[in-house]
Amino acid sequence: MPDWIPFRVTVRRPDPDAKDPGQIEEGRYCLHADGLLEVEDANGRPMGSGSIGPHDDALAAARNRLRQRHGKHLTFGDPIHYPRRGVV
Repeated sequence: MPDWIPFRVTVRRPDPDAKDPGQIEEGRYCLHADGLLEVEDANGRPMGSGSIGPHDDALAAARNRLRQRHGKHLTFGDPIHYPRRGVV
């Protein structure tokens, strides 16, 4: 059983002027002996994997992976796309 290490990453910085506390995401990562880094979100959904070098920072790589997978944040004025829902 691999050892999973929990971590947090800021995906949106706080904005005191807008009274926005920002946003963090939680995840966990596992670094295997062969250099394979696996990253999951807090619910255990895979967020990606890849090889890192022996001198690379596994935590920094995991945070980058989760931040990239989190996607673009909307800003004021951007259109909001809602999922289509059927009427029953």
